[in-house]
Amino acid sequence: MTELRLRFDFGLNAPDRACTVRDCFAPRQLESWNEADGSRVTFYPFLVILQRHGRELAAWLPYWHTIDNGFRTVQKYGQWAPFMDFRLFADLLNQAAEKGYSFAALGGPRAV
Repeated sequence: MTELRLRFDFGLNAPDRACTVRDCFAPRQLESWNEADGSRVTFYPFLVILQRHGRELAAWLPYWHTIDNGFRTVQKYGQWAPFMDFRLFADLLNQAAEKGYSFAALGGPRAV
């Protein structure tokens, strides 16, 4: 079995930078919109589940955009992708569910 291992260059002396990718998810349907100049922007978000070496699971939310002006397509990487322990991510989702935000009603998954 092949493993993908990543090492993040976090600031603020964050520990446990080495991780192994456990799973990755992308939306079933992407979101796109038109810019004022007619360019088409498409948003590509991901959820990556990581096993932090020496810690619990973590959630990383990298993303990028493509901008297509009809002549060329430019890729722009999202520079501020959140990365947190999975228990924190699950806590945020569960808090939203407790306040009545229904992921199932929006066509998405239910928080567990």
